[in-house]
Amino acid sequence: MSDTLDVEGVTEFLGAIERLRAELPNAVQVAMSDMADTVVGKAQPRIPILTGAARRSVRVETAGPTSSVVGGGTTAPYFLIIGGGKVISDVFVGTSSEAGDIVGKAIADVFDRAGLEIS
Repeated sequence: MSDTLDVEGVTEFLGAIERLRAELPNAVQVAMSDMADTVVGKAQPRIPILTGAARRSVRVETAGPTSSVVGGGTTAPYFLIIGGGKVISDVFVGTSSEAGDIVGKAIADVFDRAGLEIS
């Protein structure tokens, strides 16, 4: 005599996993870009100002799945000398818990759309 085990919901579960695989990378990328925008918004007012070029040079650069906050360049080559890099670093460190919240919410939203619950 053989025992059988019936498992229900496997197809739905696999569909949910497929939705996660499809949506999660983009959701995290968007969340990281949003976080970079937050850093820019908080860093710009803290950049020392003479002409405003250094402040205006602080921006988000996105390449593939990576978003970076940068400043300086040809319009403000003195950016690091006036402490712009330290300002960006300090703001990033100061908003790290906010970054976790932004990314965590993005991940939770994808799980919710996939019909899965995070606990």
